[in-house]
Amino acid sequence: MHPATKPIPLVRPTITEADRAYLREFVARDLEEACEEEIASFEQEAASGLGVAGVAAVSSGTAALHAALAALGVGPGDEVVIPSYTCVALAHAVHLSGATPVLADNQCSLEGYRFSPSTEQIHQCLTRRTKAIVVSHAFGSVAEVAWGGGLDVPVIEDFTLSLGAKTGGRAAGTLGMIGVCSLHAAKMISAGQGGIVASRDLRLLDRVREFASFENRVVGWRRAPASDLHGSYAPAANYQMSGLAAALARSQWRQLSSFIARRIELAAQYTYFFSQAGVECPTVPVDGSNVFYRYLIAVPGRVTELIERSASQGIELGRGVYPPLHVLLGLDAASFPGAAHCVERLISIPLYPALEAGDVARLLAAMKEALSRTAVAA
Repeated sequence: MHPATKPIPLVRPTITEADRAYLREFVARDLEEACEEEIASFEQEAASGLGVAGVAAVSSGTAALHAALAALGVGPGDEVVIPSYTCVALAHAVHLSGATPVLADNQCSLEGYRFSPSTEQIHQCLTRRTKAIVVSHAFGSVAEVAWGGGLDVPVIEDFTLSLGAKTGGRAAGTLGMIGVCSLHAAKMISAGQGGIVASRDLRLLDRVREFASFENRVVGWRRAPASDLHGSYAPAANYQMSGLAAALARSQWRQLSSFIARRIELAAQYTYFFSQAGVECPTVPVDGSNVFYRYLIAVPGRVTELIERSASQGIELGRGVYPPLHVLLGLDAASFPGAAHCVERLISIPLYPALEAGDVARLLAAMKEALSRTAVAA
């Protein structure tokens, strides 16, 4: 790689001039008053955009899931079903709650972008101790599970990677009892760090807010007599979103539709290129059900070599999810063939709105060369 050539990372936040202008306007205000107003306004706009009763803004995606589990009463002795092929943050949140994560295997199909566990795979994990199920919408698609109550356990949706995707006219994050979403810098929209909890049940959101702000656990506790507070302690956290993060998130939220349009445009270019190259790539309907957080191709037996060849040209490729949770938890790989299949054959290609036309041209040229060399070596 020429030293002057700019590397193309796997993920990069898309911070626009509109964001910079909004943040300049925000910091020029009376910040003590502006912060509370900005958080409340962001929550209202997010709830309206998703079509839910309310949204609680928190400090991270992990905080969102931990607070959601707390709101559902999940604790020691309980089990929570989560996928194996997913972000390790899900396991962290379950352990923070004191519960035990139970891993479901994943599907592995580029046709329809099906990588979330099926209803049957989830059912195989349910026991009398199961207190909640976390369904992760994978890479921009909406998971196909029994949303109508067929799972008989509260379902938390992690819609981080599919923010803006819809199915049957409903947004990802609004299909289960409660939805959580990370607003980390590398996600669909960025707050730098941040997250949201969404629900149609305002009582659940009240519990989320109580847990996420220890000072709000007992309203008015600083002025209450000690007799009123006797025995009132309950564990809580400091998971509140900052006003500055809310300002960036609010500006980004307003641009979500344009971000998604750019992702779908790039995905169409990639699909044309890789299908012409004879590489297995996604086949998905153009109906808003996939917002392409990640663009995956299948290259069985060539994953490591393609990643290394592309890296030598300044192109960072990924593996979708790596390593899967069953590896980190030391479980038998034979019980997770779908997750293992994903790791062994899938590569993630950089796709985000900040990619410029020149970046795309160089990326595809590098992929053409890497695929050609790998084919010759094989």
